[in-house]
Amino acid sequence: MKRVVVLGCSGSIGRQTLKIIDDNPDLFSLVGVSVNNSIAFLNEVIDKHPSIEICCIGREEDKERVHHSKIYSGEDGLSILASYANADIVVNALLGYVGLRPTLAAIKSSNDIAIANKEALVCGGELIKQELRNHPVNVYPIDSEHSAIYQCLVGEDKRKVKRLIITASGGPFRTNSLKELETVTKEEALHHPTWSMGEKITIDSATLVNKGLEVIEAHYLFNLPYEKISVVIHPESIVHSMVEFIDGSIKAQLGKPTMEVPILYALNGGKRSLKEDCYLDFESKLNLHFEPLDFKRFKAVALAYEVGKKGGNLPLAYSVSNEIAVHAFLDDKIAFKDIVEIVKEVVNTIAHYPLDSEAAIEVAIRESQDLTRSIITRRKERE
Repeated sequence: MKRVVVLGCSGSIGRQTLKIIDDNPDLFSLVGVSVNNSIAFLNEVIDKHPSIEICCIGREEDKERVHHSKIYSGEDGLSILASYANADIVVNALLGYVGLRPTLAAIKSSNDIAIANKEALVCGGELIKQELRNHPVNVYPIDSEHSAIYQCLVGEDKRKVKRLIITASGGPFRTNSLKELETVTKEEALHHPTWSMGEKITIDSATLVNKGLEVIEAHYLFNLPYEKISVVIHPESIVHSMVEFIDGSIKAQLGKPTMEVPILYALNGGKRSLKEDCYLDFESKLNLHFEPLDFKRFKAVALAYEVGKKGGNLPLAYSVSNEIAVHAFLDDKIAFKDIVEIVKEVVNTIAHYPLDSEAAIEVAIRESQDLTRSIITRRKERE
């Protein structure tokens, strides 16, 4: 029985993780959970799972509303939860750079991690790698693309890898002209053709910032240079990613566009369990299409390669500025086309320096936040 802590249990990945735990009571026991403000949902989870020993919420003042005696709050609480000694694996399903500190806390406490929080690796990849050298825990990716690559690399010599091939659906605007992208509405951007996700991730999929983040994440997860990481458009989202080897062979992981399979695989520590509702139907016609990524249309991906190769605080600035810009778009403060333009202005303006400590990361986050907000304010003033 594997004891599981789920950070961010009220989000899309968190809820699907809870479903996997519920569907496999002989394999997993839920011992810790966190939410931000979804107290009613948290109480439902606590009432359903008497195995829960510890929980965390966003605000200290909400503690009296929680049906549990061992409650922590805020970012410090997330780190306490991530480092919980009675956990076997910590699922990081948090959204945004808030997931970095708990990731580091889990590693330092020698807890294995199943990570869906790509921003943690993008913002603090070098520091995470450093801590992994000191505390060699297992890190299992939950992102469908990185889980696919992880699976394709099982039993392989990484020295024989020619490149990783990350697939991208292309989002809802894959065939739109550049002119049409200037008038995209929030409703259009939130309508993803193949995946059901939270708002922020859905917008990232529309701009393809998510693919830029995944390129940087793959660099840190698999310790390969950016020259060996490619992106290809695959509208059906059936091939979740591929690995090409030096002899021309390509291994691919295929499956329905569902996160439950990579979640189950990660919770199981890279082992497989029965999941009958996720089989592909080869009795019906199945078409798979691939096309090269248009870097002129999806400038966010080209920008990710640029900041990734430069390193230091620039990947962090890319992630943090995008997070703020996306929320500004969802709040009707900027246009869709402004998101990537703002991210580019931030990474081209901010001073470039290395990130060698958590303190340096905290400073870099604040600088990126302040610069992004000032750029958004200046744009509003010019209108």
